[in-house]
Amino acid sequence: MKPYTVQISQHLETYENASDVPFTPPDTEITYFDGEHQLINVVSWIRYPSYDFIFGVPVSGKRYEHEIGMFCLRKKNDKGNVTTRTIYVDIEECQEIISGLSDVLKLSKKHSPHLWKKYNEKQRS
Repeated sequence: MKPYTVQISQHLETYENASDVPFTPPDTEITYFDGEHQLINVVSWIRYPSYDFIFGVPVSGKRYEHEIGMFCLRKKNDKGNVTTRTIYVDIEECQEIISGLSDVLKLSKKHSPHLWKKYNEKQRS
């Protein structure tokens, strides 16, 4: 069992700067209840100043008995309202998303070299 447990709030916290986003230790056990009150074991929670990504695995429940994973984007708009988009995926859908995003990365190197240059410089510093 992991030493820390964090329950992701239904309320999206926003921050002025990326450096203000609190750090979650890597050995933290994270859970999340989606809008359907489905318990999710979170495998990755990526936070930015006005939005976050949550990747997880549904713990149990008949509603999502054929899905192996969940992806959630929560974003706060200019008016302060939070938009949440949650997608549950089965094995085939998960593989297709990974393949599609891999193709996007490969193609983006050709079409957006300036962004890759910026990204690589940031990674080095």
